[in-house]
Amino acid sequence: MCTLLGRLPTAHASEAAALPAGHERAVRIPTVEASATTHMTGNFGIPAGARTAHGLVILAHGGGSSRGSYRNRYLAARLRLAVWATLRVDLLDSRERAADGDGLLRFDIARGRIDLADDSLAHVGAPTQLVVGAADVDTCLLSRPCAQRLAEPVTLQLVLGAGHAFEEPGAIGIVGECVTAWLTRQRRTDRFRRWWSSLPLWPSPPNAGNVAQSMG
Repeated sequence: MCTLLGRLPTAHASEAAALPAGHERAVRIPTVEASATTHMTGNFGIPAGARTAHGLVILAHGGGSSRGSYRNRYLAARLRLAVWATLRVDLLDSRERAADGDGLLRFDIARGRIDLADDSLAHVGAPTQLVVGAADVDTCLLSRPCAQRLAEPVTLQLVLGAGHAFEEPGAIGIVGECVTAWLTRQRRTDRFRRWWSSLPLWPSPPNAGNVAQSMG
């Protein structure tokens, strides 16, 4: 199925008009835990045309909104426009969501709360971007000290006027631009580091990110 930015094509939208956001298909992912849930359902999307994706971005949804909400579909479509493959998955199945009236399961799987993973922050081995609504004061206060405990480079991006779920007009669009811009910078930095390491007898680059950005 071809999609526009988060919206399914209507009877008046041509296939060609829907192509920029790429294709998505439903997938089932086996789980390894011994529980009543044997599969997670998701939607796997690839960029339009014959372009090879830069990589895969997994959008995992743990409660509240599901992977089928407009905001989640918009982010996936925006990422595919930037030539990233996407996988939207729900961490809770339909039975678990129906039974989660008190929100306990959502709490266990964090729901955007990085502080709930405090014991694991020092073991994160990749650059991290945190996008937080500036009006979500509690999450802002919790995210700042946690960001300092991450071992790898971290970017804390605040979206002015936005709350926890980015439901305000235009907020999710800003999130999409922040995420795609950050991924582009990380990809350029990685390419520069690999090029630099291929040169004989050169030291490690002191400011690879800045040099990669100027090269891009």
